[in-house]
Amino acid sequence: MLRVGATAILILVALSSLAAVHAASQSYAVITVYYNGTVYAELEGVNDFVLFGQNVTDLRVSGSAYMMENGTIILRNSTYATVTYSAYFPGNEIEVREPFNFTLRLVLPSSYSLVYSNPGPVSVLSSTGYYVLTFSGTEVSAAYSPSPPVTSEVQSSQGGYGTTSTFYLIAALIVTNSALAYLVYKLWREIERTRKAEPVSGSAERLPPVKEGVQAERVEDEDEEAVSLEESELNERDKQVLEAIRAGNKTLSDIVRATGLPKTTAYRRVKKLVKLGLVREVREKGRVVYETDESGSNQS
Repeated sequence: MLRVGATAILILVALSSLAAVHAASQSYAVITVYYNGTVYAELEGVNDFVLFGQNVTDLRVSGSAYMMENGTIILRNSTYATVTYSAYFPGNEIEVREPFNFTLRLVLPSSYSLVYSNPGPVSVLSSTGYYVLTFSGTEVSAAYSPSPPVTSEVQSSQGGYGTTSTFYLIAALIVTNSALAYLVYKLWREIERTRKAEPVSGSAERLPPVKEGVQAERVEDEDEEAVSLEESELNERDKQVLEAIRAGNKTLSDIVRATGLPKTTAYRRVKKLVKLGLVREVREKGRVVYETDESGSNQS
């Protein structure tokens, strides 16, 4: 009887251990991004969390000890943790890539519009002057902006529809044809840049401050990058990044230092090379690295 009881206990312990291992292997997160750059992530069973956005400040991690490595938070306790920080998203464009499934909630004021997303939102909710758009997957990109002035004209010409009705109409169009919405967004931004660049009539033309000039150059560079990603031929920046990877620069930070390109530009160049099959994206010791057949042979 004692042997039977001991055997049963051992079986129960083994089953409990298997259940614990299975639960630990399930990584999931709910990430909330506010239009002003605040990011709040609830992580469950997550070992590595890749920070997204630029100029990260006010980083706080609760529920686990952690260390930072190349923009990635490595958690020592992956049961449950929260990460909060503030970041800058150039052009109000968000791009989230994680090695696990996550739910992304984008919170926008009612005066804002979602102009592009991939994939499309799985739900759109409104509450007290804000909209909450929910996405799901391992990679989500989205762009948003204040509603262009034409919105109010459309509302008045159609009998005074409220902002809520207009937003739901825009959201439905985005889900069914996000490519068209993205082209409209780019056209609107080009018109805005042209309007701001024109000198005011009757006044002397003034050069913009240095900080604004840098920002305008960055936005124009991003527009060029978004278009060139669709091309199959390599341009000079593609070749520059590819040569840097072949030379043994494996991480994104190494590639930026080797090429002198902005971080966003280098990242999008790498994505294009991965898409074309010229570069492999692998995980090495909890971090994302990039390599080619040539770089692998050089290191060996």
